[in-house]
Amino acid sequence: MRRCVPNFTVAGVPLAQNTALVKVGADLRISEQVRLGMAYVGQFADSVTVNAVQANLAWRF
Repeated sequence: MRRCVPNFTVAGVPLAQNTALVKVGADLRISEQVRLGMAYVGQFADSVTVNAVQANLAWRF
């Protein structure tokens, strides 16, 4: 059975032009089952600067 979905438009903030994206990260293996990760993510443009730090902890069992 085929369903028809109506068209829709999504509006948002325009993306910055001439943007540099940077991501640097590392994972540390604490044990055979546990890993700790950290990363920096940055976006740099004339009109926009975005900085973020991400961290994760993974435990396999």
